[in-house]
Amino acid sequence: MPDSAATATATATATAAPASVIGLGMMGTALAAAFLTAGHPSTVWNRSAARTGPLVAQGAQPAATSTARPVAEGHGADGFSRLVELLKS
Repeated sequence: MPDSAATATATATATAAPASVIGLGMMGTALAAAFLTAGHPSTVWNRSAARTGPLVAQGAQPAATSTARPVAEGHGADGFSRLVELLKS
């Protein structure tokens, strides 16, 4: 019999809305880590790329350049409203 907790986690990850975080200061890093912990596929970008390292180690995808930031990758103009909804849950 499959582990129900593992199945629930896999289902949540498969249906979780993608999250994007631009700027990995104290708040951005905490938000990105929270999104990853909650199972949201996440893209991160920071002016100094070295700050993405710990989040990439946790499963985030780094945006390669400032022109390839998450909004350009299709997360859309409604990113702020998505962020608010994610924070409510």
